Amino acid sequence: MAELKQDGLIGPRHQTLLQLTPFHYILQLPHLELNHSLLQELLVQYDNFDSSFTIAGHRLKFKSDDVALIFGLPNHGKPVKLKAIKNKDFFHRVFEKGAVSRFEIVYQLRRHGMDQSDHSVEAFVVLLLGLFISTVLAPSSNASIPASLWSYVDQLDHICDYDWGQLVYRELIDEIGRAKCHIAGEDADDEPSDSTYGGCFLALQLWICEIAGLGKNKKEDCSPRILGWGRNSMYGILEQFRNLQPSDIRPPLSPRDSERHLLDNTILPSDPQPGLPSSTTFQPSNLKNSVMLI
Repeated sequence: MAELKQDGLIGPRHQTLLQLTPFHYILQLPHLELNHSLLQELLVQYDNFDSSFTIAGHRLKFKSDDVALIFGLPNHGKPVKLKAIKNKDFFHRVFEKGAVSRFEIVYQLRRHGMDQSDHSVEAFVVLLLGLFISTVLAPSSNASIPASLWSYVDQLDHICDYDWGQLVYRELIDEIGRAKCHIAGEDADDEPSDSTYGGCFLALQLWICEIAGLGKNKKEDCSPRILGWGRNSMYGILEQFRNLQPSDIRPPLSPRDSERHLLDNTILPSDPQPGLPSSTTFQPSNLKNSVMLI
């Protein structure tokens, strides 16, 4: 995404459309790397029965609310079912083929990015959201992307109707369980396997950093929470994790006033604080008209 922006393919009209979705912040995402050793030690402490981790003498429950707060996603609405058979109009119109790889999406992004017609501007944003969801929020263990995903992102005026937080959580929990079973089946003296897993393990890493005070986030009042972290803010988190004491564990993540709408559909988004990135800028109406009004 950074390359698309550097190449001048993401313009004001694309950004205006993005601002009206729950994923408006994706162009501001910091470069964060997974600490695989930390994640592997976390998995050892995971209990499949109730999706909890035993850390520093505490039994910590990892919830879909945590995912919603970390990524600024609604944790309510219609379910997103990637294995369901959905309307594939956009999929067939753009790709005209079966399974599509992420490389093909990037190709289509560059093609539509050079066209400023209303159709291409909207198609570009749909493709960008599909790429983000399939590579960051709900990646699979292969390079192809479920065709059904496009049915949920194609209609931008309805994209806020879906429970994106639950999707990310469900996909991650499934992969955590799979990885846990794989680790349990390995001999303790074996070298770690090179098995590839899907799921947003970055959400799990950020959650334990927030809940245990690991690393040093740049801004503690950012929303979504991921924007408070930077490239060097997770330096030394593995050693810190291994030295955790019971008193280091913080209370569970709770929403600030500006985040309550993410967890409760009866609460309307509030205005963002001046100068701070906020997850409260998206509105579920008038998305289609926004292309024409720019």
